[in-house]
Amino acid sequence: MAVVVAVDVRPPLPECAGFGQLRSRVLDALVLDLPAEVPGALHAELLAWAGEQLEGVRGLARGVRFAGVPWAWIETLGWSGVPLAAAGDLVWGVDLDEAEVELPQVKGERLLLPPVNHLAELSGLAMKPLRAWVGQRLACRLQASPGLRLYLWGDRALVVSHLDVPVGGFLYGPAAGTRASLALAAGGFQLITW
Repeated sequence: MAVVVAVDVRPPLPECAGFGQLRSRVLDALVLDLPAEVPGALHAELLAWAGEQLEGVRGLARGVRFAGVPWAWIETLGWSGVPLAAAGDLVWGVDLDEAEVELPQVKGERLLLPPVNHLAELSGLAMKPLRAWVGQRLACRLQASPGLRLYLWGDRALVVSHLDVPVGGFLYGPAAGTRASLALAAGGFQLITW
């Protein structure tokens, strides 16, 4: 687990994208072993929040194995609803990779992605093949606008908003034909357990 350092900066308001991004920084420190800095005024609150979400978690995080993913892709994959994990089930360069495509495409079992800057500009509808691939490979997928980070374990999913507006949608899975409704405030989160 990486260190979460308290720094002397002004904290964002609780219901804004910046607050959701801080939540993800702390989770990334715990799940991906990425060092993180958060405003000192929120340090204890954010660590306590993350501890509550991860209490009793079963198994390791699931998703794309963080090691080996090009740095430029980390934020955009998260923004797109692709979960990342330290010891993930899926491997960059094997299961998914950048290719000369306009929209995400699935070839066999492999996901081909357009250049990172182009993917970041796509709508939720345009990301449908990406989200379907995530559902096929990890048994859970988002149906919501881009800007929601998905963290996934064997017994739960945690969705964190990086958006400045409230957003709704669905988390499909893990059992076939099941879904949970999502309703997140700006910068908010939702924990779904099964």
